[in-house]
Amino acid sequence: MELSGTSVEALLADGAGSSTDATRGLSDIFEDSPRVDGRSPAERRRVRADALRWALGRGLRRASSGRVVLCVDELHRVDGPSSTAFADLVGEPKTHNALVVATHNPGFDPGWSGSASARVLSGLPFGVVTTLLKGHPAGPRVRLDEHARGFLPLYVDQVLRYLGEGGSDPPQRLADLIALRVDTLAPSSRRALQALCVVGNGARTATLGEVLQNKDGLDQALEELGRAGMVARDPQGGYRTTHPLLRDVVLAGMPAGVRRDLNRRALTASEKLNTPVEARAQHAYYSGESFEALLLLEQTADRAALRGDIEGEVLALRRALEMARQEISRGELDDPLRAVLIFSRKLGDSLIRAGNFADAEGVLQEALDLAGPTGTDRARVLSALAQVAHGRQRAKEAVGYIEQAIETARQSGAHDLVSAFTNKRRAWVS
Repeated sequence: MELSGTSVEALLADGAGSSTDATRGLSDIFEDSPRVDGRSPAERRRVRADALRWALGRGLRRASSGRVVLCVDELHRVDGPSSTAFADLVGEPKTHNALVVATHNPGFDPGWSGSASARVLSGLPFGVVTTLLKGHPAGPRVRLDEHARGFLPLYVDQVLRYLGEGGSDPPQRLADLIALRVDTLAPSSRRALQALCVVGNGARTATLGEVLQNKDGLDQALEELGRAGMVARDPQGGYRTTHPLLRDVVLAGMPAGVRRDLNRRALTASEKLNTPVEARAQHAYYSGESFEALLLLEQTADRAALRGDIEGEVLALRRALEMARQEISRGELDDPLRAVLIFSRKLGDSLIRAGNFADAEGVLQEALDLAGPTGTDRARVLSALAQVAHGRQRAKEAVGYIEQAIETARQSGAHDLVSAFTNKRRAWVS
């Protein structure tokens, strides 16, 4: 939207003059539910990249300088489909007058071409930090290690805020410092911050009040969090945390029971607000609502697969399998072993498509142990194991598994599976 200078409504209405492929890409990006229209994940990826290139072209025409700088902060937090669109834009021949700059965690692989240069940001030098601190009333009280390799600007900001709140001897690690500041908040403010972190950015006061089950003092708590630099209000009237790391620290330090209750109430509120399936699945997962979580996680995985978001698909299925395994001892599902079998097989198939054959083999071997001696489930698991062996170039083992799959499918009367597996074997041995 920022690049094109066009509203979402106009983009979805007529594509704002974009090409057919770009229009399809815009629909994939902004519409809540991906359309089942026969397109493959590769085709969807291509049209998303077309949409980004179209928006970039609009931005270039609007820019008085004829140049555009596209900045992507926290790339490791961006959804899979958007991340691949950025990677495709960076990897194509330089046919546009644009610079793409992104930041991400050191261990993250953005999938950009080898020609894209990368730099490690080391933080602010000690001398720069001391100069900045001289102009702050609390600056003289700050004691920093002058031999440190660099100081994050966020750390300096948090130190100054901490000292301004009357603290002393700030922790050297940023996460510890943020956690300490959160712990010293008034109980009502801390609960409001916890609720906001669970609900997510853009939450309105009414939603936060419903999640907290008490709106008394909520406005004052949000004002206090604003003064502390932890919460800000967006132009649409919702609230957000001022930095993703703050949200991560709050969620990590929240007692398990508190987080479970907040997510359970957030799930109830999200159903009324028609929140996207992916967000509801996350609330159900963290609230421990097993049956609903499994249903929503399966839908999330299906939607991710349709979009070509293999990482999102794998994450949803991993969480579903984790919950199914927990239900073996909890007993809230009628047949938890069946659930483990189903999600193990689905996760194995997704890992195969992701090229992660080692993890796929382990998950599928577990599924094979749970599958009965006959039946279509066993046949499908055997076929998937054959695919793993083929992907790892173990031809003899692959043929052995696929022949077992064919025989099992034949005994089960699944003639469509017999035909599909036979064609697969024929392709491998030809």
